Amino acid sequence: MAKTLYHSALRQLGPVRVTVKSDVLQSKFSKPNAPKPDYVVLEISGEEWGYNLENPTCGEVFEGQKGNTFTIVADGGGKGKEDTATVTYVGEAASEEAPARPAPAAPAPRKSSMTPHNTSVPASHPAHVAPPARPAAAPAAPAQTRAQFVGHPGARVGACLNKAVDYMIAEGIASSDPAFSQTLYNLVSDMVRVCAAIEDGHLAPKQSERAAQ
Repeated sequence: MAKTLYHSALRQLGPVRVTVKSDVLQSKFSKPNAPKPDYVVLEISGEEWGYNLENPTCGEVFEGQKGNTFTIVADGGGKGKEDTATVTYVGEAASEEAPARPAPAAPAPRKSSMTPHNTSVPASHPAHVAPPARPAAAPAAPAQTRAQFVGHPGARVGACLNKAVDYMIAEGIASSDPAFSQTLYNLVSDMVRVCAAIEDGHLAPKQSERAAQ
């Protein structure tokens, strides 16, 4: 019998390669007066887990995918915030060169000795996005909090995750690399900030204005 995998544990794995072993199923213990969450059986690093969906939308990425293998990343959720939980499809390419992530068992604590990784994106790479230059008179954008992204993680964070993972594959940064998680976090954060700034109307000066500087 597959062991239970909760959303919080899946979230801690970061981008992780999974093989979908079942359709989204209803718990046999669910009753009208005591509903239980639906679940889907996933294989992670050769071990099967019954992932309990934090909310119904978390199962959408697995619909019709039985037998397929791809990479996902979980986000949001938590007690009282179940509606904010998401599971985003990252892609299949992320698993071709990078080894599978560890199974959900908690890893032993380890003191990090890694040096900061250069997260700048080369101008020739498709993932390159130039940070917007703010006009001198424009007020600084207020610091953004996690709550501001809860409503649209699939549209913004998911797209940025895709680009960041593609870049890391091109750079040969595997998930076994000690710098993998921090590099991915830095890249996605920078891309999301750029997207947020542009959506808020903070555009870079026109090309003619930049050329005159």
